Amino acid sequence: MDFAGRLIDKYAKNFDSIEIQLSEGSSKTVDTRDGEVEDVAVNSSSGLKIRVFKEGRILYYTSGGVNEERLDAFFREAQDVINLTEKDENVFIPSSPETYEYVTDLAEPDIEKLKSFALVTESGAKGLDARVKSVKSASCSYINQKTLITGTHIAAKVWNRQLISSFCQCLAEDNGDIQEGYEGETVYFGKPFTPVLTGKKAAETAVSLLGGKPLKTGKYNILFDSGTAAQFFELISEMCDAENILKHMSLFEGRLGQAVASSVLSIWDDPFHPDAIGSYRFDDEGTAAVKTHLVTKGDLESYLHNGYTAGLMKTANTANAVRTGSGKIGIGASNLVIGSTEKASAITAVQGDVVKVLDVMGLHTADTVSGDFSLGISGVVLRNGEPVSSFRESVLTGNLMDLLKAVTAVYDNTRIHGNVVTGDVLFDKLTISGS
Repeated sequence: MDFAGRLIDKYAKNFDSIEIQLSEGSSKTVDTRDGEVEDVAVNSSSGLKIRVFKEGRILYYTSGGVNEERLDAFFREAQDVINLTEKDENVFIPSSPETYEYVTDLAEPDIEKLKSFALVTESGAKGLDARVKSVKSASCSYINQKTLITGTHIAAKVWNRQLISSFCQCLAEDNGDIQEGYEGETVYFGKPFTPVLTGKKAAETAVSLLGGKPLKTGKYNILFDSGTAAQFFELISEMCDAENILKHMSLFEGRLGQAVASSVLSIWDDPFHPDAIGSYRFDDEGTAAVKTHLVTKGDLESYLHNGYTAGLMKTANTANAVRTGSGKIGIGASNLVIGSTEKASAITAVQGDVVKVLDVMGLHTADTVSGDFSLGISGVVLRNGEPVSSFRESVLTGNLMDLLKAVTAVYDNTRIHGNVVTGDVLFDKLTISGS
């Protein structure tokens, strides 16, 4: 990685600022089926992304590797080519003088170890219930990715992430009815890792959906299990993206300081969470991480920003810069944490049947400008907290703002789904269309 410093020293005088990000990664994946290894994949990759700035203009360079001769050619040509790009007086690289180096060096698992984890995942599904007839996919993956950010205004920052994950997809069958369940878990390598639970949870979902019929059309108390809730809150985070606000693509536009959700709902972006996998100390512009309260007791407190949007909107940078594949800077949440409000056992006190949604289709199609959505849902019906029947082929329709304001509880059965930390979420009566 020494070449980065050489390039900066050589060409700094030709530009207002230069920024370089280099990533190097390796991965291993083992897929099993019917107790045997079905596939093994071992990969390595590297990527280089450069931004140069001059008089309000930006030029990008991306490469799948490092070729110093080509880099020299880019910097030479960039002096003239950059003048052809659109000028924007608001563009700049945030200054970041702090040096940082944190590289973990745990001995990586070998293929045999990953195979054993994948087989344990598969056995967890098969051992749950005789109605689990097949495991379509059981796998275990290990990833180690190292990142460097440096530049004329950015002191060198180096870190890596070692992750291990399990995944399971299985089928349950009963009297000709076939249902699918899937589950995944990703944790920092070295943290507690329980692939057998991945298989069990996939099987539990598949079995619980057997015999399901469409619900009778009407209004129901709705419970999103933590996995469904995580998908929902990922969508909400997109509505907090300052780029989407500036592009008039979010119904949160112009609502800072206003109530956008139920008073029981609090959401914050936490890059320091010890277990959720979106944690970082610096974002992709090298800006030091900060914890950001997005929604507090229903009120919208902040949007997510990178350096450009913060400058344009004259507010604090929340350090949520994310670099896209093209090398451009976007915005993304670190870890979304949803504050719990009640014990999970409190579900038994809810009056009337509760529709627990285990699987949702079409959430990504929800209109984040109007808020309108129509979702295919399946799951189980709870009575006094216990499942009494399953359902499928039902449709939940409504508006995202109404859904946010209908939250009545976030339970403390918290789980980590990638970079979303939440428990099950209960909503007041909403309309479901079925039979």
